[in-house]
Amino acid sequence: MFDGAKHMTLTVPGDILIHTLDFEGKHGLTSGEDLKKKWYAAKLKGWTFIVYRDGNRYGRVMAKGSYHKFFNGGTQNYDDFTLTNLIEALNMFSVEIGINPTKEKLTNIEFGVNVILPFDVRIVLNALLTYKGIAFQRPIENANYFQCKTGEFIIKCYDKGREFKLSQNVLRFEIKVINKRFLIDKGIEITYLSDLLNYENYPKLGRLLKEYFSAILFKNSELEISSFSNKDKELIWKGGNPIYWMRPEKGTFKSKSEYEAARKRQSREELRFRNFNIPDWYDMLVERIVGKWFELTTLSDSILSQIQRSIENWQCISYNSV
Repeated sequence: MFDGAKHMTLTVPGDILIHTLDFEGKHGLTSGEDLKKKWYAAKLKGWTFIVYRDGNRYGRVMAKGSYHKFFNGGTQNYDDFTLTNLIEALNMFSVEIGINPTKEKLTNIEFGVNVILPFDVRIVLNALLTYKGIAFQRPIENANYFQCKTGEFIIKCYDKGREFKLSQNVLRFEIKVINKRFLIDKGIEITYLSDLLNYENYPKLGRLLKEYFSAILFKNSELEISSFSNKDKELIWKGGNPIYWMRPEKGTFKSKSEYEAARKRQSREELRFRNFNIPDWYDMLVERIVGKWFELTTLSDSILSQIQRSIENWQCISYNSV
């Protein structure tokens, strides 16, 4: 389900929001003292709001956080976040912040699932290699978090159970959209906050989760290669290093035909490596990712009514744009 999000500019002006939230300041924003900072931050239920000073007034407001955490009072986002929960979270956000979800543009959005595994999540994390030649990395000092970043999206895979010290093995798999073109090219329109309730997008997003997880290249640390040919042994040894799968750069080849031959050779090797290294848990994990997304986004007459009622109520909200 949807989780993290970012709004570069909320429709509610800072001059209004400073009376709603407790923004950090030397003496507080409502004290009347002429403070010199150009921006101030406030936190609410897993969200951070930044209000920017514009002369003698407070104008643009940037907000980022998790709608899942907001629903849970800012405490956690490891449990199931259902459609009903999402609807309630957006309604709560609308009331508490004073915004109209049909007018609030999204800059980033994350969607994914929390999956319970019958084994240690680190088994999956330690097997991650690449997504289409781009290596999974740890951008933060956390052995239980990996991501693969492109210009349009970030694939995240991490141990949600250890993050929250749970007794269960909970894997979080999600895609963070950082460029709207990624979704638009796939026929998915998510521009405004209210678009998160466009149920026509749900099957498409579920297929994306399956497609992008299936494109990940894994290594099988338990692979027995004693009976392999020397050529295949070399492939397994070299392919265990993500750098080996970096895509060739056209500029390093004398001709287009040489480049295309190198890409075809790499594609053949990657397919062979992938077939050798399919982990025992792979099919089960794909099934659980797909199944969990379907479970969280399954519609009913009651949910459809809640969606319609919420959108109708939002469309009646008047707001003050920045």
